[in-house]
Amino acid sequence: MSKDFIAELHEGEMDLSELYDKSFIVGVNTGERDKCKMLCSTIKGPYDFSNMVERVGKMYTEHQHHAKVIILTTNENELNQFLDEDTTDYLEAHWENIVFEATFESQLTNNKTMKAKILTGSDEDAEER
Repeated sequence: MSKDFIAELHEGEMDLSELYDKSFIVGVNTGERDKCKMLCSTIKGPYDFSNMVERVGKMYTEHQHHAKVIILTTNENELNQFLDEDTTDYLEAHWENIVFEATFESQLTNNKTMKAKILTGSDEDAEER
C-alpha cells in the first residue's frame, strides 16, 4: 500500500489490461485491505472485468464499503490472487469512466465491422438501368 496514493487525485491512468480477460468474485473487505479477507455473506460473482469494476464502484459509492476482489482460478495449487488496496481505490474512484471506456472499446473491436461489397455485373445488367 502506498501511503501517499490518493486515487481521486491520481492524474495518470492505471494500466488495468492485465485484468481484462480474468474472472472475479467481489465481496466486502474486512480487516487489513492488503490481506485476503472478506465478508463471506457478501460474495458475488463470477464477474468479467467490466461487471467487476461496476460492482466495486457501486459498493463504494452506494454503501461506502471497500471491496475485496479475488481473481478466480481453477488451479487448486495456486494461492489466491487479489487486487491490492491502491488498485481497488483506483477502481472505486474511476469506475464509471473505466466501464464506459471498456464498453466503448468493445464496441469498436466487436465484429460489427462492415465489409466493402464488390458486385459483378454483365452488360445485360447495364442495359436494364
